[in-house]
Amino acid sequence: MKGKRAVFLIIGLVLLAIVLAFGSIQWFFNTSLDQLDSSDLMEMEGLVVEIDDQKVLLIEGITLKEAEGKSTDELLNEGLNAIWFSLSIDQLDGIKQYDRLKVKFDRVAESYPGQASAKRVDKIEE
Repeated sequence: MKGKRAVFLIIGLVLLAIVLAFGSIQWFFNTSLDQLDSSDLMEMEGLVVEIDDQKVLLIEGITLKEAEGKSTDELLNEGLNAIWFSLSIDQLDGIKQYDRLKVKFDRVAESYPGQASAKRVDKIEE
C-alpha cells in the first residue's frame, strides 16, 4: 500500500512539474511578443532593392521609378538611408525585389549600409 502511494505521489509531482514548465514557457512567449510591440523598437519604411539569401537591402526615401534600371551600388552612392535586414524564413516569405516594407528593429550596426535583424516586417501595398 505504501509503495502504491509513493508511485502515485511521484507521478503526481512529475505531472505538476510538467504543467508548471509548460505554463512558464507560455508566459515567457506571451510577454516576449508583447515586448515586440513596445515603443522601444525603431522603424524604417523603404524599398527592397536587393535580396541576398535571408537578407534584404531596404533603402528609405526612394521610389520604384528611381530604383529601376540602377545597380545597388548606384543607389547606395546616393547616400540615402540603407540597411541590410536579416529576416527569418517566415518573414521573407512572399517578399520580392521592389516591394515596399515597414520593418521594426531594435539595433543597427553603424556601417553603410547598416545591418540589423528585423523584429517585425509588414509589406506595404501600393
